[in-house]
Amino acid sequence: ALIKRSEANLAAFERFVAGRPQGSMPVMPISPVLAAALGIDARVALLSAETMAKQLARHPEMTIADYRLLPSMPAKATLAIIDGPLSVVLIRLAGGRWLHAVVKATKSRKAAFLTSFRFTSEDRVQKLIEREGARIVVDRRVD
Repeated sequence: ALIKRSEANLAAFERFVAGRPQGSMPVMPISPVLAAALGIDARVALLSAETMAKQLARHPEMTIADYRLLPSMPAKATLAIIDGPLSVVLIRLAGGRWLHAVVKATKSRKAAFLTSFRFTSEDRVQKLIEREGARIVVDRRVD
């Protein structure tokens, strides 16, 4: 199912992000371009309770306002880089800061999960671009 913005869904998402996650939450649509690049049928990336708990522990600087940017990441990504047979890294400049989201497909390629969401630096973005085997599938950088 696609992500629907309703008051109930927003409230559930905010509870999930606030530290009471259970199960999985749909957080990001997967564009046809990204799905094709990963060889998957899934059209929504899920965020598991385990990953959310990890996020809260490792990236406490991320706010609910930052997490609200997840649904727009694919459409507004500056870069989408295939970084392995099952993973794509989405990079977006938002509010003068670089966001870095990793979506990984399951081995069966039937589902996809957000595995990391954090801030990054321009230097780290450049290193990611130059990494051996990295393949850029979306590039909206302005020359």
